[in-house]
Amino acid sequence: MGLGGVVTTCLVAVAVVMAASLAVPALVDVASRGLNWPRGVAVDVYSRIHERLHYAAALREVRLDLVGGRHVRKVEVKLVNDGSEPWPLSSVRLFDVIVRYVTDDGAIVAKWLPYEPSGGLSSGWSVESSNELLNPINVALDSGAWDPGEELTIVVRFSPLERPYYDVDEGEGFLTVVVQPTHHEGLMVNLVPPVVEVSLG
Repeated sequence: MGLGGVVTTCLVAVAVVMAASLAVPALVDVASRGLNWPRGVAVDVYSRIHERLHYAAALREVRLDLVGGRHVRKVEVKLVNDGSEPWPLSSVRLFDVIVRYVTDDGAIVAKWLPYEPSGGLSSGWSVESSNELLNPINVALDSGAWDPGEELTIVVRFSPLERPYYDVDEGEGFLTVVVQPTHHEGLMVNLVPPVVEVSLG
């Protein structure tokens, strides 16, 4: 093989290595997004990290606060930390809360709600803690943690113009609430009239 052939072979090899270095992250990114894993993180690596975190949460109780027996003003979702690791408030604020319901005119609404610790007039959610022994949560100071064995209540509030239709007398309407903690699968509860309170143990 002449000098020209050697140079050509080397250039081809370099091109293949460069292409592979660009393609592998792209493939990992596509696979990650397709499987709902964080972008750019290999699935097996993320799974091992997830297993070591020891986060676990469970639904304990759900309670509706109605206006006139026909519209939901707020929902209280009580959770218990069943894991061995605490969730600091800075992490709890990153939880995803999604609701799905029907309006007065029969339209089905599904929406993500923002974290609103001030509890204003707009739709959103906040946290209330109970039976805390360690690191009590202080929303005003943005401090504390949801420790193992402790209960935490997610309070979902609806603005007057966005309240779900939920007629307990006529048995019409429905409400689905999904709470997606960080490092954890989503927790979902489906409610239909006349149920206004559910205890899950």
